Amino acid sequence: MGLKPEDATPAHRDFVKVNEILRSVEGHIKRWFETGVIADTADRMDKVEDALEYWSLCEARNIAWANAKILWRLDADGHLRDAYLATLQRLVELAGRGILL
Repeated sequence: MGLKPEDATPAHRDFVKVNEILRSVEGHIKRWFETGVIADTADRMDKVEDALEYWSLCEARNIAWANAKILWRLDADGHLRDAYLATLQRLVELAGRGILL
């Protein structure tokens, strides 16, 4: 949308509001995952489930907002921006592999 990611803006207020909505339904969603087919696979997914216990959708969104602010500022320096994006990609790969191990 081309909007500068700054705190205390209408876009940021909407962003925070979505986090509030997600927090309000988090318990319901976790309970839903404890039933049916998903619950039947739980025994095989213990390691993944344990890793996901420490993962927070809202925290991931907050990290994404912070990265958007950094990338916005790095936009003027394409080389530095590309290096930062490559580092983020490697961190995401590492985290994904860590969950699967």
